[in-house]
Amino acid sequence: MDIVWHGYKIFYEKNHKISLCAGIEDIPKQEFYCGYEFLEFLALNKMNGILIFLYLLDFSFLLKHQFRFQKHILGEDSLFGYQMLALAQRIVYVSHPLVYYRIRFGSLSRYELQESSQNFSSKECEEFLYDFSYSRSVFVLEMIDFLRRKEKELHPMSVYWIEQQIKYRSIGAFWMCKIKKDQKKGRKLCEEIWKYKKYCKEVEISSKIAFFFPKIYFVLKRAKEMIRDRICFMYT
Repeated sequence: MDIVWHGYKIFYEKNHKISLCAGIEDIPKQEFYCGYEFLEFLALNKMNGILIFLYLLDFSFLLKHQFRFQKHILGEDSLFGYQMLALAQRIVYVSHPLVYYRIRFGSLSRYELQESSQNFSSKECEEFLYDFSYSRSVFVLEMIDFLRRKEKELHPMSVYWIEQQIKYRSIGAFWMCKIKKDQKKGRKLCEEIWKYKKYCKEVEISSKIAFFFPKIYFVLKRAKEMIRDRICFMYT
């Protein structure tokens, strides 16, 4: 077998209390014979992210395909994970939890932006959104290149499910066009993604305006902010 996927429990610690916030212990199907079945399972259960610590991998499988983690992006687990799952010939599920993951509020390794947004300035939230969007653009381009290089080795259904992920993440990839400070030249990545128009059909209208007409977008954005501030001032 190439991969063993096992059960887990994630606990969230907040206000000196620990609660179970996620976990998988029992799945009806105990064995996934090839990668595309597992990719289908993830998609149908709306499990878009992949936590790499939930997998035991055959070392020879890693060496054969030369899997590598992409540095300096958020969600590097997913990029690594989708590639290995797409190429796996046999995946086995073990229901017993082998990982107990405890997350502290404000943890450096993992924090919930929605939970803690009140503790961050709008600038910090904007920087996080930019990094999140930039990481999605890297995922999209890396997976497009992966399909180009490995398509002959992949089952057609693996290609299908990977393409669904590319389309899904392309939406978020263009969000950084809405942020004026382009720290990592992410717009260049969006220009590369746009060359593959079949993956960009679901990109939001506001993101398209920011991408194609940035000056107009930021003028409209500023006007919206001024109107909002004026209304807030009137009712305070």
